[in-house]
Amino acid sequence: RVRVRQRRRRDAMLEALHLHLPDATVHGVAAGLHLLVTLPDGVDDTALATRASAAGVLVQPLSRHRVGSGPPGLVLGYAAHPPDRLREAVAVLGRILAEIR
Repeated sequence: RVRVRQRRRRDAMLEALHLHLPDATVHGVAAGLHLLVTLPDGVDDTALATRASAAGVLVQPLSRHRVGSGPPGLVLGYAAHPPDRLREAVAVLGRILAEIR
């Protein structure tokens, strides 16, 4: 039952990412309870994460986890929220990203 529940959550997040962040590339789909999303060059992932937090969506900027350089991105967890909440959260990320670009 847990696998089915987490798969639904992951799939909801993937669908929302495709809809609201179409320029993002998703990594790590087959493993874990997080997705790694890389964003187009020039996006400030720290600013995106800060604004998302202010809107009630907690994500980790990928740049915070890097030692060297690399594309901007986000680490998104999906284990603790139902599919509808995940869809809403990704929609918020999409709106914020459109505002800061």
